[in-house]
Amino acid sequence: AALFAVLGEPSPAKERAELAGQFAGAAKTEVPERWRQCWTNYMSRLEQSAAQGESIAPFTRDDLRLNDELLALLPRLLAWDGESLIRFASCVLCRNSKRLGELSNSISRMLSDLSDGEIYSLEMLGILDTPRSVLLHGPVRICRQGQWIDLSVLSGPVRLSEEDIAQAERVDTTASRCLAVENETTFHELVKLRSGVLLICTSFPGSGTRAFL
Repeated sequence: AALFAVLGEPSPAKERAELAGQFAGAAKTEVPERWRQCWTNYMSRLEQSAAQGESIAPFTRDDLRLNDELLALLPRLLAWDGESLIRFASCVLCRNSKRLGELSNSISRMLSDLSDGEIYSLEMLGILDTPRSVLLHGPVRICRQGQWIDLSVLSGPVRLSEEDIAQAERVDTTASRCLAVENETTFHELVKLRSGVLLICTSFPGSGTRAFL
């Protein structure tokens, strides 16, 4: 302690105590009742690990300001209501349209750790990278409320939301084959051919694409 006092730097013991204090203080933050006990337990584990010099990943020992940012953000994420794209949610939560995306990997791990794996992505909270939809083109008809909507009369591709797909009473097609196209540029070029093939633009198939299929 005397050596660090001469150097004008905090001792490792003091740094551990300060770090542990961050989590002890955060444990008192209000979170939705559904996650109250999980939050308390998670903060307690982090406090003990920090005090003992053990891993607190994905939090960091070297940037207390970042830890504060994450600890303030997590309760607001747990309270997020409804579906929004990540850029909008980031503006609301971080006052920066890109910040939530920059932190998403760390946040996803934190959410998984505190919920014991029940939440493992922002999407599970309703914060989406892309809309829940499918981009398609071809001879498709959708029946809703007893009325048929014929998408084949449209010359360009159509984006259907997952909600509209879920509410469809029937979906049919006269296409002899369905072609999944990974690259969107290629997809739009194939659309121009009006080949009668049912084209679906998808790389990794999101929930909207899976719902349609």
